[in-house]
Amino acid sequence: MKKIILIINAVILALCLNACKSGQRTATGTTEATPAAQNADTEPTGKYWKLITLNGAPIEVARNVKEPHILLHPQGSRITGSAGCNNIAGSFHRKEAGKIIFSQVVATRKMCPDMETENNFLKALNKVEGYAVKGDTLTLTDAKATPIANFIVVWLD
Repeated sequence: MKKIILIINAVILALCLNACKSGQRTATGTTEATPAAQNADTEPTGKYWKLITLNGAPIEVARNVKEPHILLHPQGSRITGSAGCNNIAGSFHRKEAGKIIFSQVVATRKMCPDMETENNFLKALNKVEGYAVKGDTLTLTDAKATPIANFIVVWLD
């Protein structure tokens, strides 16, 4: 019985260690990303995206105001975040890679010192039809593939 438990533990350990690999070794000893790892680099969901530019202008966050950000939740295709002062929530739909549409995006209605950025951010989300993820950067684009908003990923501990 002890041998069976030992064998099962060894198999589980081997599976866990194998699952932790993010790439595959090549004949030259370099590591290539597996398809799953490559997809993770271009997947916009499950990450905290901090807004850095909107319509080409850099975002400046005032003191005592939340940074504008979004989180795209794969479960239920939901978007949550902050427009800076007000919280936002809604849904998104992806028909194919690189295409995304936000819908039913709503915001709380607190009066904030800088409503211009908030309003522009919400308007921009309604115009989005595409996206591109390159490294730690997410770019949302309109129907003509013109960049509307740029974000950087913030890794939470």
